[in-house]
Amino acid sequence: MTYTEMSKMAPADIRVWADLDAGHVIDMIDPDTDCTVINGKDADQVLAETPHAVELTLAAFLRWKASKQNTPLVWIESDEEAYDWGLGCMMPAAMLRGGFLVGEPSDHCAATGLPRFQAYRRRGDEYQAASRPMTHREFIREMQGEVAA
Repeated sequence: MTYTEMSKMAPADIRVWADLDAGHVIDMIDPDTDCTVINGKDADQVLAETPHAVELTLAAFLRWKASKQNTPLVWIESDEEAYDWGLGCMMPAAMLRGGFLVGEPSDHCAATGLPRFQAYRRRGDEYQAASRPMTHREFIREMQGEVAA
């Protein structure tokens, strides 16, 4: 089966090898050959390279990933140097009330597919960084003082 054919399958029907310690999919599994799509490796070869790899559906992986991504947001102490670096490394994705999203996404939300960005904010003389990447919508809510969804 080709990658294009597999991409049309429902996530519940796509089997993958995943490295949950690293938080990513290693490769999809071709349903015709039981080997990985990209590298053509069988289960023994995958497990020889990544002994803790697990086989699961793409849908199950995405649910697991979303549960790890969408933890409560906490603002942690940072410093002016980190704030200035994040602000100056590229044009911010968003700016509001002394805060900004670094211009390049850190990752994408496994539940929605939306990009998530590292965020910084300044409160008086205090510099803070978000404990995890956030979506644009979360950032707006945070900077407006609302509870992030």
